[in-house]
Amino acid sequence: MNIKIFVLFICVFTSSLLFAQESNQSSVLKENDVVAICGDSITSNGRYPLFMEAYHFMCGPKTKVKFINFGRWGWRAVKFLPTIDEAVLPSKPTVVTFCYGMNSARGTKPMSESSQISWGKTVKETIQKFKKSGVRKFILASPGVIDSYYFKRSSEIKAPTPEQVATTQSNLKGLRDQAEKVSKDIKVIFADLHSPMIEVMVKAKAKYGKTFAFAGGMRDGIHPGEAGHLVMLFGILKGLGYSGNIGSVNVDLSTGKHSSSTGHVVLGVKGNIIEVESVRYPFCFFKSSKGKLDSHSTRSVSDLFSFNKDLNRLTLIVKGIKTRTAKLTWGNASKTFKREELEKGINLADAFMDDNPFKNTFKKIFNAMHERDRVLGFLKKKRFQNEGMRKRLARELVKIKIVPVKHQLLIEEIK
Repeated sequence: MNIKIFVLFICVFTSSLLFAQESNQSSVLKENDVVAICGDSITSNGRYPLFMEAYHFMCGPKTKVKFINFGRWGWRAVKFLPTIDEAVLPSKPTVVTFCYGMNSARGTKPMSESSQISWGKTVKETIQKFKKSGVRKFILASPGVIDSYYFKRSSEIKAPTPEQVATTQSNLKGLRDQAEKVSKDIKVIFADLHSPMIEVMVKAKAKYGKTFAFAGGMRDGIHPGEAGHLVMLFGILKGLGYSGNIGSVNVDLSTGKHSSSTGHVVLGVKGNIIEVESVRYPFCFFKSSKGKLDSHSTRSVSDLFSFNKDLNRLTLIVKGIKTRTAKLTWGNASKTFKREELEKGINLADAFMDDNPFKNTFKKIFNAMHERDRVLGFLKKKRFQNEGMRKRLARELVKIKIVPVKHQLLIEEIK
């Protein structure tokens, strides 16, 4: 078997290891969809594509979907177009996400209107080719942003002036607008990555300082870390139409009556203690591997935009509380809420970002996905194609499975 085909098979197979229980909400992606994630080196980096797979696998509707990363280092849309027939279509994608433009707009001189229109024409031709091949849904994502502090061109020794940085950012905004126009002209879904990334970058630098490398650090100020990729994920998931409803638990403490949505089961209500078992997880955020809130941390920016509100709602509704306030303990963490807040509904995923019962399990599965991809990268090289590496891959595949998480909610009235 050709090693390239072997590696692709393993990657998409593990993305399909979903538990049998179906969500009662309509799936944004249909059963057996193949999602081709197309883009330049920012996509090839694999972080937001891995976030996409993790979100669908652990948080989304439980449909069997394959995610394939077709990111190419240094490529532009015009270079990608002629490779589609040979590189992408053999995988028979039904859904495509497309994020190009950074390498076309990154120059420090203004990009002419004709160049922007030419870029848009190439994108149109790309969409038409995919549509003719049978692609059902196409998400046209705008290019993101450059880092306002670290951006530089690798061919230049001197850092660009603030005016040149502004020019490059304007070029990217121009392609963002061109992508939106193309999406309307050819009737595909537009995902704006540029605007939310600008907004979050400004907030992050205001909070952590100008050296917070939101869109990439000293290397080039172009390739973002986990913080930037989280915002990219936000735009693309919204483009794909995810509802963001992770689930809900509804309890009346005065009667003991309870209900829950698919993926969550209330095992019992004993006084003020609620026992729940879940097979659908909220998306979890983490500090960097060094334990810091930096650009390699999703937690550093998770409260700077509406990810939890729009895409990560695990709602707890509690009635029958007699006091004005109550302390809610979920796992090891506690917070105080007004009675009205609990009656209306608390988003547990938002209120307990730093510590919740799902974080360890979420991290284990995510790390296994990441290690799987690293091993697959090794297997592309002939010298690593050995039994030991294949066993290493098999060990990671076994870890990528949904396991029930039992968790307890304790509500204490504050008199």
